[in-house]
This record gives sequence, structure tokens and C-alpha cells, in this order.
Amino acid sequence: MLPPARIAFVVTAGLLIGLVISGWYRTFFWQAFVIGQVIAWVGYLWRRRSGNGFVIELASIVPFGIMWAVSAFSPRLRQELRQMSMKKEISRDDILDFDTYAGQRKERRAKMMDVKKRRRMEVGPFATLYFENYDTMWHQVHEMLHIERGGEDQIEDELRAYNPLIPKGKELVATVMFEIDDDVRRANVLARLGGVEETAVLQFDGETVKGESEEDLDRTTADGKASSVQFIHFPFTPEQIGKFRKPGMQVLIGFEHENYGHMAVVPETVRESLAADFA
Repeated sequence: MLPPARIAFVVTAGLLIGLVISGWYRTFFWQAFVIGQVIAWVGYLWRRRSGNGFVIELASIVPFGIMWAVSAFSPRLRQELRQMSMKKEISRDDILDFDTYAGQRKERRAKMMDVKKRRRMEVGPFATLYFENYDTMWHQVHEMLHIERGGEDQIEDELRAYNPLIPKGKELVATVMFEIDDDVRRANVLARLGGVEETAVLQFDGETVKGESEEDLDRTTADGKASSVQFIHFPFTPEQIGKFRKPGMQVLIGFEHENYGHMAVVPETVRESLAADFA
């Protein structure tokens, strides 16, 4: 058996590691303690891996291993851990300085293209929905700062504009673009799509989630012309979130507008990516 003093030392080290992990997420959660214990004991055993003593000391880590296995393989606990790491708002501290972002821009843009492929839906001949999250909005803010070079004065405006488009844990948020190259045709189409932002829906397993347009933005003019860019929130109930998360769940998305009645099937890769937006 290990001396009590040695056990106390390793457990204390694990607790400190857990507190550091919690600091990264700015909150305490018990999985951090478990992870800290695993790291501490594995590190200790690594140093003591020779001789019969290793077998005895290995047995002492079993309880911690069981706790970690429960955390790792329980869907509910995995979700709790993911919730702690999800960020729902960009702060000033999250903004890189101009030169740092400029040096990373090429690589970050390439990675973001891959992310957006799994968060993009085409519906009908003109509409494309780009589902937003913290990462897409962080990227958008930095792109605006890089292009316009407004410096510190611009940062607050960008955060105010884009933070509302980050899902808050019980919703999906999409930027909808009606993409028509010809100016005349675009004007004619949008003139017949007034209020289209109020007709967006998600349908799955008998559920219908109706879209809601961004509250402080009027995207249809007084004469009934729709904007080519819309911002739509899809608020979910807890029951709807549970259904949406199920692997293989068939999800439809579209519009029920009288002049744009189109639906599309959401690919599993897209559904899986969007399911991660729920806290």
C-alpha cells in the first residue's frame, strides 16, 4: 500500500491541476477534478513504472479510472463538459491585435471554410443559410477589423453587431442570403418576398421550429420588398433539442412563403455540427 502522505500528495496535485483546468473554463466542474486526478496519478505512476511496486500503485488508480470512464462515456456528462467550454459571447479580451491576426489570417480562413461547409444549407434556387456560432462570428469580427482597419474604436461596434448572432444554448441562428447575380432579377424576386424571414421553419420528428427574425432589424421594407440578407433565430424547447440531437434524425429546413415554398433535407454532417450549438 502507498503511504498516506504519498497519496495525499498526489491527490492534492490532482486537485490543483483540476483547478487550473477549471480556470481555463472560468468555472468549476467536477470533471475537471477527475481529469486532474488522472493526470496526477498517471504522471506519478510513469515515474514508478518499474518493479512490483508499479502493480500495487496501478491498483490505486482504478477508482479514478472508473470515475473518468463514467465521465467519458456518459452522454449526459459529456454534454455537461461541453457546455462548460461553449462560449456564447465575444469579449474584448478575445480580439487579437491587427498584426497577430494578419499573420494567421491565411491559415484561419482555410480552416473556417471547412467549418462553414458543415454549417451551410441551400434551400430553393436562391436562398442559402449560413448557421452561425462563436467561431464563425469571431472570424467575421476579425475580418471586418482587418478589412476596415478601424482600430479600437471599431471593436465595440463589431461586438455589438455580431454577438447577438451567437447561439445562446437553446437556439440555432442563421444568416440567410438570397443570392442572385443579375440586379434586375434580384430586385424583382425580392419585391415578391416580403416577410419571408417570418416563414422559415425546421421540421423533424413531428416538431416544427419556426424562425424569428432579429428583433432590432426590419428586413422587409414598407412596400413589401425583402432584404437580400436576413438574420433568423430558431428557438428550441428542451424536448425539441433532445430530438434534434439524435444521430440520424431526419431534419427538413425551408420556407413556407407563398412565393418561396421550398424545403431541403439537412445532411447528417450538418445536423451533427448544428447539434453542438445547444448547451
